[in-house]
Amino acid sequence: MTILPGDATFRLLSGLCKNSYFLIYRALDFDNDSVTLSLSYWLTGKFNSIKMRQVLIISAVFFFSLNAFGQIRNIKVPQVINSSTKVESKPDTIIKVSYVNKDVSEREPVYYLNGQLVNENILKTINPKIIEDIRIEKQNITVENKKYYGQIFINTKSNYKLQLISLTDLKLKYTDLHRTSTIFMIDNEIIDDNYDNILVDENFILKISVEKIENRKERLKFNLVKIWTRTEENIRKSKEIRIRGIKEI
Repeated sequence: MTILPGDATFRLLSGLCKNSYFLIYRALDFDNDSVTLSLSYWLTGKFNSIKMRQVLIISAVFFFSLNAFGQIRNIKVPQVINSSTKVESKPDTIIKVSYVNKDVSEREPVYYLNGQLVNENILKTINPKIIEDIRIEKQNITVENKKYYGQIFINTKSNYKLQLISLTDLKLKYTDLHRTSTIFMIDNEIIDDNYDNILVDENFILKISVEKIENRKERLKFNLVKIWTRTEENIRKSKEIRIRGIKEI
């Protein structure tokens, strides 16, 4: 075959795309020889048939398609953000302050221990094992100008002898804090009532610790007296290592 002008282009297309052109021409019912011949006619401008025009259109589309696919790799895919990702909430940094005050309007019953009028705090220093029975009456009563809603009668076993003492007398008997301000705690609970009226059973006291609290800036100076009862938990803790700097009685 005589090489016509533009043969360099012909060779390049024939070498790189012959296999691909072959597939296209096979789809148009061309054989392999017709492919070379058709491509020659295309380059020399010698094509008149309808199939030749189809070859030209398909070839052009195929060529530009290859060029377009070759540039797809340069396209940047936008980052996909998972909208279902759980966003951790920041912890609440605002410190909430609550003021705990005794509700004076609370409907309180009156307590009797073996027939003796006592403060309800007596229940904190009585061994539950020595209680014989408890009787509750819903009848309201006024005692010392104070109205109580209901009555609770507690009786101990006949073979048990109570040794009741007020917190005021306990301070005088077991400590040297005679003229200093004092705050009492029973099993880590602050007692904020009249210490003259609060009775405790000496038999059920495990130990007494005294801490002197002083803060010159706040102008505070008082003694903290902690009373520990003979509960199983307190007995177990008393056998552990003791903290220095606390005077125990």
